[in-house]
Amino acid sequence: MTGSVTSLSETITITIKDGQAVQKILHDKERSILETFTRNGMAQGSFCKGLSLCGRCRIRFLKGAPLPGTEERKLFEPAELREGYRLACRAKPKQDCTIELCFENEPDMQIVAETGNHVERKALSITDLKSVRADQGNIIGSAAENPAHPRVFAAVDIGTTTVVMQLADVLTGEVLATEKFLNPQRRYGLDVLSRIQAAIEYGEEMRDCILQAVLQGIKKLGTGSRNRKEAVQLETEVFQKPELLCITGNTAMLHIFVGADTSGLGKSPFTPVFVNETEMEMEGIRALLMPSVSAFIGADVSAGILETKMQQSEQINLLIDLGTNGEMALGNRKKILSCAAAAGPAFEGGAAGGIYGADMLAAIAGLLDAGVIEESGYMEKPESCLYQGKQIEITLEKVRQIQLAKAAVRAGIELLIKKYGLASCEQIDSVYLAGGFGFFLSDYAAVRTGLLPEKLKGKISAVGNSALAGALRYGRDFLLHRGADALDTSKIESFNLAEEKEFQETYIRYMDFPAGNRER
Repeated sequence: MTGSVTSLSETITITIKDGQAVQKILHDKERSILETFTRNGMAQGSFCKGLSLCGRCRIRFLKGAPLPGTEERKLFEPAELREGYRLACRAKPKQDCTIELCFENEPDMQIVAETGNHVERKALSITDLKSVRADQGNIIGSAAENPAHPRVFAAVDIGTTTVVMQLADVLTGEVLATEKFLNPQRRYGLDVLSRIQAAIEYGEEMRDCILQAVLQGIKKLGTGSRNRKEAVQLETEVFQKPELLCITGNTAMLHIFVGADTSGLGKSPFTPVFVNETEMEMEGIRALLMPSVSAFIGADVSAGILETKMQQSEQINLLIDLGTNGEMALGNRKKILSCAAAAGPAFEGGAAGGIYGADMLAAIAGLLDAGVIEESGYMEKPESCLYQGKQIEITLEKVRQIQLAKAAVRAGIELLIKKYGLASCEQIDSVYLAGGFGFFLSDYAAVRTGLLPEKLKGKISAVGNSALAGALRYGRDFLLHRGADALDTSKIESFNLAEEKEFQETYIRYMDFPAGNRER
C-alpha cells in the first residue's frame, strides 16, 4: 500500500467484492475507506473529494459495518442503513470487514478531438524540409533517408475532465491516430480547485496515474495508426517512442503532471511555480510542455490563441474555452487580455444528470420560449423530455447550475470587454468557441440563455479542440525550427476576475435569463 507507513496494530483487513472479483487490502483504522481506496488507485466514483456531497462512493458492508454517521443518515433510507449501506468517504471501520462496491456509474461523455479549419495540414516546402533537425533520438532515420519510416510526434491535451492525444507526421502534419479518455485524476475532485487541494496530499499518486494513462495512450496511438489502411506500417519502437510529446493543459494540470507544488495556485496571490515552456523526459520520451500565462490562464488557452492566430490578426477576436473553467481571451496582434470564470461542472458532458451541457442550454432555450421557465429561472415542476432515447428531467436544480455557470462566464466577457477598452461587444469581429461544449453549442441557445450577448450572433464559430490543435502546431513548429507564427505569451495579459470590484454586481445582473428575444 502506498502512502505513509502504518503499524500492523493500527490496521485491519478489508475484503472487497466487486462483482465476481474479490481482493483484500490493509486499511488504517483512523482513515476513511475512501482514503484507502485513493491510495490504492481504487477510488472510482467519488467526485466531491470526500465531502459527502455527491453520494457516489456507496458501499455495502456485508460484515463488520460501523455505525452510520449524520451524512449517511441523510442520504440513505433506514432500511438501506440496516442492510449495511454506507459512504466510503465517511466509513471508518475498526475491525476486519467485508464490503461490496456499489459506486454510482457516470454517464458517458462526449470527448471532442475534432478541430476547426485553422489547422495547417499541407506538406512542407523544400525550404522547410532543409530546416529539420538532424540530432533526434528514438527515431529510425528521417523521411528523406528512409521514407518507409516517417517521423512522428504526439500532442496531448490534459484537461481537468478529459485527455485527448493525437499522433501526427512531423513533415506533413497529417494526424495518424487519435486516443481520448477521461482524466483518471477525476477521483480526486471534479473541479480544478479540488484537484489543487488534493495534490497537496496525493500529488505523487495523482502524477503517477496521469503519467501511466498518457503512456498507455501512446501505445494505443501506435496501434490505431497501424490499423489504418492508408498508414505506413511503422516499427513498434517508433510508436512507443515518438520524437516528441507536446503537452498542453491548464496550469494546475501541468503542475501536477511534472510534480510541482500546487499550493500557490489555490490561494492569493495565486503564484504558479512555472509558466514558461518546459522540457522533461518521460520514460525515455522527450516531452515539451507549452507555456502558460498565469495561474488562471493555462497552456490550453495559449494553444488556442496560437491555433486561431490571434497574435497575427488585425481584427479583434474573442476566444472562449468552456469546460470546468470558462477561460477567455480578447484581442489581436497589438494586445491580448485574458481571464477565467469558475464555471464548475455544469458545462461538462453528462454533468447535468446525464444531459450534455450544450444540449442542456438548448433545452432551457426551448423551455424559455415555451414559457415553462421564467426569466428568473423558476419553473413550477420538473419538465420531462426525451433525450438520446431516454427520459430526462429538467429540474429547477439543473437550471440553477446552468444559471450560476453562465452568469460567471457572461460577467467575465463583459469585464474583459471593459478592461480591454472597447465601447461595446459590437467591436468584436469574431468569436471562437473552443472545447466540447462550444463544439456542440448552437448560436441561438447561447444567445437565448444569455451566455453570449445577442449582438455577437453571426460572429460565432466553433473551433473544436483548439488546445489540441495548438499543441500539434506548436510541437511541429518546435521540431522543424519554424517561428513565423510563434506564440508569445509575454504579450498576453491576465487578471483575476474574482478580485474585480464590479464582478459580483455584473455576475448577479446576468443570473437571470433574457426576456424573450430582446437584446441584452
